[in-house]
Amino acid sequence: MPIDHKKNQRDIAIGTAANYGGFLFRLSVRLPFLFLAGMLFGAEHYGEYIFATAFIESMGVLCCLGFKRSIFGFLEESEGYKDAREAARLVTACWKLALLAAFTCAAIVFISASLIADLLNSPAVAIPLRYLCWALPLIVTIQLFLSGCRYRRKIRYEVFARSVTEPVVLTLAAIAFYFAGFTETGLLWAYLLALLATCGVAAFGFRKSFARPEFGSLKSMSAALALLKRAAPTGVYEFLKMVLDRLHIILVTFFFSESVTGVYGAAVQF
Repeated sequence: MPIDHKKNQRDIAIGTAANYGGFLFRLSVRLPFLFLAGMLFGAEHYGEYIFATAFIESMGVLCCLGFKRSIFGFLEESEGYKDAREAARLVTACWKLALLAAFTCAAIVFISASLIADLLNSPAVAIPLRYLCWALPLIVTIQLFLSGCRYRRKIRYEVFARSVTEPVVLTLAAIAFYFAGFTETGLLWAYLLALLATCGVAAFGFRKSFARPEFGSLKSMSAALALLKRAAPTGVYEFLKMVLDRLHIILVTFFFSESVTGVYGAAVQF
């Protein structure tokens, strides 16, 4: 099948414009959240939230097993997956492997949260880690389903999920939980709720992009396991890159208090 370069260029231009517009909207919602989070919950709880999200999102990259990037190229290169139904089966098989890794990692973090907090010289972050470790299954679901949408060139679902749903729900939920009396854990619940909403949009987009994919199918599991060998080095690279990107948050938490982390975390957003 000949490659339609004009269509590719048009799709890239549309995707770029959509992502840029989404970034501007996300920024416009994110800035009020920074002020509200610090003002309502205080620098200490915001610092705990910043550290816990940095840690969990790094682990989320590891739990994706490298599929986030590798699966897109694999589907593009393989003639056997030009059929949307077969491609959907492979994506869902990879998702199940990543989901297994996410639940395993979440259980490990939940059990060892106190040990991790003590090693980082910050016992107060144990509770946030126990809350947010259960975000890992949501993170891998969002990443892989949106990768599937991207393969089908349905960029609008990714833009709406990441740039509209997540920041808006996070901000509104944080305010709601604060006034409901969750002054210590409100940010954590808001983060989980925002990811749950984003996960719902990603699942809806994936379903619409692939016309009723078979979520329960195991037909492509052997292909997913084979792809895992190819994707693993990419996953390790992405994880190490994410850790290096978030290392400054971990170091500030280690050497200083959670309050300092909160102030620092808000400052680096600008």
